[in-house]
Amino acid sequence: MRKTTVPPTPTLPRKGGGRPQSGQTLIMFAITMTFIFLSLIALVGDADTLMVRYNQVNSEALLGAQTGASDVWVAGLYQANPVYQLDASNAPQACQSIHLSGGTPSTHQIRCQMSGNDAVTATVTWQVTLPIPLFMTTATVSATRTGQAVFGGRQVTTAP
Repeated sequence: MRKTTVPPTPTLPRKGGGRPQSGQTLIMFAITMTFIFLSLIALVGDADTLMVRYNQVNSEALLGAQTGASDVWVAGLYQANPVYQLDASNAPQACQSIHLSGGTPSTHQIRCQMSGNDAVTATVTWQVTLPIPLFMTTATVSATRTGQAVFGGRQVTTAP
């Protein structure tokens, strides 16, 4: 076998008097990382806002369900045969009468409905505006809670 040598590849002279060019990769990496870190800051800010709003919506839904479930039919308790049930005409209105803090009526709403004779279900939704709109400007946060009336160990009865 015969050994052959490969001639070196000719290089073109560099601009700028032959100074070596170094650090280009570092500059590109720094610019890329800047955009990545800014995106992460936006995501963390938006996630924090959504967690705070979810806790608020969850508390409001629980408060609404408890308020509706505590509205018992008082007149039925004083009958000869007591009737243990919610006041079907007032329980949903009592649930919806809670104060919703923050937002506007078009973005922050509560819906309440009866679940049988002894429970009220409250659903609170909030269209939240994100503080750092990177991918979207708003997100919907929702929570649903059910409150059940308790009559001291007695079963729910209906009016005769």
